[in-house]
Amino acid sequence: MAIEKHCPCKRWLGKVFCPWPSVHNILLLLAVLYLLSLASLTASEWASWVQAIGSIGAIWGALALGRRQIKNQASTKMDELEARSGAYLAVVESACKNSARLSDLVSNGTAVSGLHMLWDYHLGELFRTNLNMLKAIPAHELGSYELVVEHSVMVTKLMRMEATLLNLFKLQEEHKRLQPRWIEFQYDEIVGDNELAQESLTRYKDAHMAKIESARSRSRV
Repeated sequence: MAIEKHCPCKRWLGKVFCPWPSVHNILLLLAVLYLLSLASLTASEWASWVQAIGSIGAIWGALALGRRQIKNQASTKMDELEARSGAYLAVVESACKNSARLSDLVSNGTAVSGLHMLWDYHLGELFRTNLNMLKAIPAHELGSYELVVEHSVMVTKLMRMEATLLNLFKLQEEHKRLQPRWIEFQYDEIVGDNELAQESLTRYKDAHMAKIESARSRSRV
């Protein structure tokens, strides 16, 4: 307490150098003494020192430039990863959105004939387009085991939904009488497959976020 009371830290220089018997003050004193010892160097010796300092500066600049380039490359790769993964996620969400719409239609007890008309009008084309886009996603680019598994589940369930529905339409076109209980069973199959697809979508989103966060953490190192 006595040292703080009489310490000239109220002035700016005091704040910088106080307390006086410190490591950084000792190192500063040694540096000053070393610079004073250089005053007796010859012109050629000074030139050598200037050249050495210049070389050190050039090396430091090259290292700084290299670090900046590495950082920029990592940032570019991160942007590419987020864009590609975001595009895959958009395809997955769109496909599951259409499967949910189909599930809602059969859950409401839509007649097979009415469902067939909706399918031929626009729903079928949307469903097939989304399913084809979903199947076109390269599994090796998804980036994690969880994403690959959930992607394969969604593809499988949407294919089953389409196959079940097309089989209903085929039987109807063949003028076969479809038993209500059998139709209900087929509708339940479609609803069940959609539920599994939606669960996989939720897990896919979680795995997607974990992948992005992991990549961001690595890029910050």
